[in-house]
Amino acid sequence: MKQKLITIYFIVLAISIQAQTFTNSTGYSIPSSTSTCIPVTVSGVGTLSDAYGLEQVCIDLSISATYDMYISLKAPDGTEYYMYYHDGFVAGSDYSVTCFNSNSSNPIWIGSPPYNGTYQPETNLGVYNNGMDADGTWYVCFDNDGSYTGTLSEVSITFSNSPSTACGALATDDCSASPLICDFDGYCGTTSAAYTVATGEDASISGCGYSLNNNSWIQFVAGGTSVTIDVVVEDCEHDADGDPTTTPGVQFGVCESSNCSSFTNIDCGPSNPLFGSHSMTFSGITAGTTYYLMIDGYAGDVCNYTFSVDGSSGVSVVEIDQGDTMAACVGDDVTLSAPSLPGVSYEWNWGSSTDTGSSITISNINPPLNVSLVSSGVCNNNTDQISITLESDCCSANAGNWE
Repeated sequence: MKQKLITIYFIVLAISIQAQTFTNSTGYSIPSSTSTCIPVTVSGVGTLSDAYGLEQVCIDLSISATYDMYISLKAPDGTEYYMYYHDGFVAGSDYSVTCFNSNSSNPIWIGSPPYNGTYQPETNLGVYNNGMDADGTWYVCFDNDGSYTGTLSEVSITFSNSPSTACGALATDDCSASPLICDFDGYCGTTSAAYTVATGEDASISGCGYSLNNNSWIQFVAGGTSVTIDVVVEDCEHDADGDPTTTPGVQFGVCESSNCSSFTNIDCGPSNPLFGSHSMTFSGITAGTTYYLMIDGYAGDVCNYTFSVDGSSGVSVVEIDQGDTMAACVGDDVTLSAPSLPGVSYEWNWGSSTDTGSSITISNINPPLNVSLVSSGVCNNNTDQISITLESDCCSANAGNWE
């Protein structure tokens, strides 16, 4: 009997730590033309990560108009991002038990009030699950730019083992603070309406023939003379400019700058805004040089985008030119290579052997063999691997060498 009670205790304990929800149900007035931040005290959570972290934020707000509201989440360390950035054009009222969860497939910006249920926020909440300490006072902030007063019944913040997950460092509004992305494969983001155009950016990039509206920035180090990125653009609020007939999509361009105040257009990207699945190739670049990828919602469009790249993309610093797999015969000499980039060191490992340099030759190979490449110097330490398998017809392959 005692053993059963212990077992039940641990089952209940395991279930209880799957989710922790902290609530403030005091009730608040959200005055017009005012910013109001509601405190939520969190304790016993500890360090946030992709394994256990912030899952969602819920609010219950009654207000006659939602289109002049900005809603953000502020962590104890001061990190603050928008979850909802006013739609400006969609009339309606109330956030009736509205939850923001980045694992949702229902973007808030293509919804319409009254908002009820679970929505994907404008900023991926996974950015908070970065090793910060969750314990302390969080704030859910309401910047009410309209003329209506709202009544907030409750706010809650949930942490769990099903947290919101980010797919790469968040693109930034400020070019000088933009993250260096070493691998674009699977990178994703949103052209949030919270992004703004810094002074001088629009004029500096005007040679591309398009105007900036809500652009953001990321950096990359070129691995070749061109960069190819496959992109999927979806979930667009294509009436962000008030005109529902506007073509939806996102515009991309590659720039170079030494100060993030004046830019040289390297490649203006596709001539039309992209929506759906496309492949973009940017040329005129130099291997080993750092560039800025500018991402902008056409006419202020708010969209989701996801990148994918292959081994010849010219984006990732560490990629073996020969791909993930290749075949060879016993006794062959196999040459492997990676882009030769300034300031980058290379270390190849297979079995008990090691070699350096951007290109190596393994003599008298005996497949199968796994070879790994570790590079350092630009994007910290990065690893790629290739599996060398046994050629299926080595007799034919070596026939010319027989006498």
